[in-house]
Amino acid sequence: MKLFILLSLLSVCYARKEWFDKDPQDVAKWQKECFEASGVSMESMNKLPNITLSEDPKLGENAFCLLKKLGFISEDGTLLIEKLRTSLKNQWGDEIANKLVNECARQKSTPQETAHEMFLCIPAKLK
Repeated sequence: MKLFILLSLLSVCYARKEWFDKDPQDVAKWQKECFEASGVSMESMNKLPNITLSEDPKLGENAFCLLKKLGFISEDGTLLIEKLRTSLKNQWGDEIANKLVNECARQKSTPQETAHEMFLCIPAKLK
């Protein structure tokens, strides 16, 4: 059962490994750690992006955890914009990185909401 959950989680989140200039094995490890630490359900993960934080606040905890491990948000929830921009530039180039930062890196009322919204925005803008 744990293997099934892990494989499902990795397939749901796979694209995130490609967003930033981070080692995919590290990102997979962090995804697993954040999934377990947040207690988010696979049911909620499978509903992304069509689920809100009010429906499952643990999604925000999961996203916040992952952004911290990626180094793009501080412990107090402040986005580390230049670190994010640099990572995105290394992966996508200046133009796309600037667009993603300008449109997706928005400080919200809580760190969890900030992280969750950013993880919904980036794939939508990359389409």
